[in-house]
Amino acid sequence: MKNYRNLVIILISYAYIFLFCYAAVSKLIDFELFQLQLGQSPIISTYAGFISYFVITIELLICGLLVFNNTRSTGLYLSTGLMVAFTVYIYLILNYADNIPCSCGGVLEKMTWSQHFIFNLIFVLLGIIAIALNNARKIAIKTTVLKLSSSIILPILLVVMLFSSSDYMSKKENPFIRKFIPHAIEKEGSINLGVNSYYFAGVSNDTLYLGNRTSPFLLTSVDSELKTMKEFPIAPQPNHYLFKRPQLFVNDGAYFLFDGTIPVIFKGDLNNKIARLILQKEFYFDLLNVGDNHLVFRSQTKNKGLILGQFDFNNSTLQLSDSILQKQTDGFFDVDGSLLHDPILKNHVYVYRYRNQFVVMDNSLQNIKYHSTIDTVSVAKVQSQELSNGQNKMNAPPLVVNSNGAVYDGVLFNISNIIGRFEDPKQWQNSFIIDLYSTKEQLYFGSFYLPKADGTSNAKIFINKNYLYVLQENEMLKYSFAQNVLKHFSNGESRKP
Repeated sequence: MKNYRNLVIILISYAYIFLFCYAAVSKLIDFELFQLQLGQSPIISTYAGFISYFVITIELLICGLLVFNNTRSTGLYLSTGLMVAFTVYIYLILNYADNIPCSCGGVLEKMTWSQHFIFNLIFVLLGIIAIALNNARKIAIKTTVLKLSSSIILPILLVVMLFSSSDYMSKKENPFIRKFIPHAIEKEGSINLGVNSYYFAGVSNDTLYLGNRTSPFLLTSVDSELKTMKEFPIAPQPNHYLFKRPQLFVNDGAYFLFDGTIPVIFKGDLNNKIARLILQKEFYFDLLNVGDNHLVFRSQTKNKGLILGQFDFNNSTLQLSDSILQKQTDGFFDVDGSLLHDPILKNHVYVYRYRNQFVVMDNSLQNIKYHSTIDTVSVAKVQSQELSNGQNKMNAPPLVVNSNGAVYDGVLFNISNIIGRFEDPKQWQNSFIIDLYSTKEQLYFGSFYLPKADGTSNAKIFINKNYLYVLQENEMLKYSFAQNVLKHFSNGESRKP
């Protein structure tokens, strides 16, 4: 029995040794990236510099303690305590934070956060078993329970204190007050799409079209009543291009297949799977809107700043503008945002992700108007640095102000990430909030809550006539607008921010 007990203790100890050695070496191999990933955490970003050295040191120290018989008991307590801290950290990330990249490195980085949480729980349980077996008949049960309780409780308190002291959550508190539109939307129906990789490609004759990031050459149509789905493949001609990030855009009876990393644009009729090459230029882009005989795109300059551009199909002219997106810090992360298209007014809207501003422009990138949202974040709260390989990375968690949106008939429907005064935090956990703005002038119409599906952290929205369509997880939902929303598509009362 004693030999069996010792074997189990040794196996668990060496499992911890392998785990911590592997994790520490993975972090050391790309230490710069590890520090940046810690800096992006909403819980420990303030202490990222210290923690990056501490975690690697304590992992290697524990490995040394577990190797020798006379120090193994201390190593088991520290191993279990450290794993408890990691587990609590993941729990807080899963329940209270935005999407944060994993900082473990190696194979562990391939796990989802939920899988990582279960993995850590298993190792916590193994640590408790090893401690119990190691202390059997050596010391009193009371002493073992006391030490084990300390190894569990103290790490929990430490991580919770770090979380509480983080200023990330407090940055979401703003002094503005929203005006809520009563009974703004009413659910009309839904359809299960099967997977969560769909995105809105556009609309034609009241039929909605979806693209699929995992099946990029498959266009899916959904009738406006969300009753039937039809799929048809797309065959680009010529087909020798090595696509990296192909996307689809539907406009006025035609679909466009584009990939800004090559860069090429194909066009096809919605009744024909063959898409013909219509544009191959030397400008690269990552966002694109297709309008009447033109396209508007976002590109990157040689000095790694983001700019907007326009291409006219009629005369094949290319126009770049480096003055529309207004730089505040680095000209890249600080001007990041969403490029939206108004199918009724035929203009384009660029919504900044990290500040309270959006830009309205026509097809030629003229008649530019700058409007503000009602929150108070006028300067992007982003921190970045350039790595040795030339890539730019954020080294602190950014404050996301505007996460997504849609434009229809002069109204911007903006999904806000900022909570205002007198708003219920529990309501925020269960809903997205959509603010309505005029794209014609500086006017705020009001706001409403959009119910959030369980386990989802983002939603994609699309507006067509009197309806709001929403993609959440693997489901598409349809909501009708009340008259107090529809009136803003033409004229309506509102108030200025």
